[in-house]
Amino acid sequence: MEITLIGYFILPLGLLLSLNTKYVYYAFLFFVPFSASSVINIESITFGLQIPYYLAILWILKILIVRFIKNNFYIDKTTLKFLMPIVIFWIIALLSLIMPIVLEHKILVHYPEDPFKFSPLEFKRIYITQFLYLTFVMLVLIFTTLYVNTREKFYKSLKILLLSAVFVCIWGLFQFIAFYTNIPYPYWLFNNNIGYSQGYNQTIFGVVKRISSVLTEPSKLAGYLLWILPLFMVLYSKNAKSIIMFLSNLLILLILLISTSTTAYAGVVFNFIVIVFYSIAIKKKKLFFKITFKKRIFINFLREFMIAIFVIILTIFTVLHVLNIKINILEALEFVTTEKFATHSGIERGLGALKSFDIFLHEPLLGVGWGSNRSFDLNTMLLSNTGILGFVSFWFFIYQILKQLYKISLNNYLSLKDRNLSIALFFSIMSGIFAHVIADPDIIDLIMWVILGLSISFIRLIKKEMKTIAENNY
Repeated sequence: MEITLIGYFILPLGLLLSLNTKYVYYAFLFFVPFSASSVINIESITFGLQIPYYLAILWILKILIVRFIKNNFYIDKTTLKFLMPIVIFWIIALLSLIMPIVLEHKILVHYPEDPFKFSPLEFKRIYITQFLYLTFVMLVLIFTTLYVNTREKFYKSLKILLLSAVFVCIWGLFQFIAFYTNIPYPYWLFNNNIGYSQGYNQTIFGVVKRISSVLTEPSKLAGYLLWILPLFMVLYSKNAKSIIMFLSNLLILLILLISTSTTAYAGVVFNFIVIVFYSIAIKKKKLFFKITFKKRIFINFLREFMIAIFVIILTIFTVLHVLNIKINILEALEFVTTEKFATHSGIERGLGALKSFDIFLHEPLLGVGWGSNRSFDLNTMLLSNTGILGFVSFWFFIYQILKQLYKISLNNYLSLKDRNLSIALFFSIMSGIFAHVIADPDIIDLIMWVILGLSISFIRLIKKEMKTIAENNY
């Protein structure tokens, strides 16, 4: 066992912060994206304890201790209603673990260790590990929902998530600059997790730097930022004169574009499409103040997108000229977008999705077991691993949150601030889930469950306040 350099700082700091539930929670939020960073590495089992996992464990334990002492395990009906579908999903995933035993050697699957290779299904220890990861993020969701029970906690949670995103982008920019200026990149600081294949040194043709920042690879960075981008979009449109919000929004777009991740490019386009369709839906409701607000989001987003493109082009040509590097820019761009789908990897991904759907058709109820089949997108992963039961329960959980956020955004009796926050959370979930649907089947990313937990908390706060107002008026 080896304590990492940052582990010597985080391990005692976490214990100190855990004396106050609030402080260890906020520390956890800040380090949520640091999936490439560990406090402890255990080489014998190739395991690294991520910083956010360590802080989340301390935070959850502290809440349990406090609730046990106070003998308070009450969960309100609104929270139970929202959490029930995902709890059912967790139970289905648990029950599905029996399928590798029942179907042993009777069906071919893509194992998590080698998703490009078919192998006969058999029970493995990694399935239990994958289920434990799922259990942990479920706990993060539940405790986020329960802990964030005031507006003050909700607002501070959002601010810390946004502050963390700015740091992630700044570190990613440093990673980019370090490559072209030959500055030794300190991978041992934030890219030290022995349990993950680190992608901090990825390039295209050896000369175009791919950005991963504090996450494990560029596609993970893109997926994370797609959860965060809509929050900045909406908040900046609400504070259009804030230079800090403008620069932060621009920085996120810039990092998404220079990440050279296909997921990032598809996600940016998707955000434009969601804005347009949402604007049409709002227009039909004749909420003119919202139309103006949505136009402002769209115009600001478009303006910053064009500025980011200009900065990238200027930077690339400056670097190529100064370092006398000869490279076909169009060829590199084609490689990270369309050509990827025509390569052997792209074909394998397509075949993997078809094979996963075929597995679902073979075992439609529970699939072949949680973690048993590695697909390349969220939908075929859910279908092949948990069957139609898991698929429906998961998507119903997402649907009910989006439905309530949409309703809040249309409620004229609520303040403009609340309606705007509901739009931000709505866009965030749509954007983040989109990344999983097209390219990332893993649903154990902490940012996903934190945003979903905060969304449930926000909905509960609004419902509680509306009920109080209604009772007082009565």
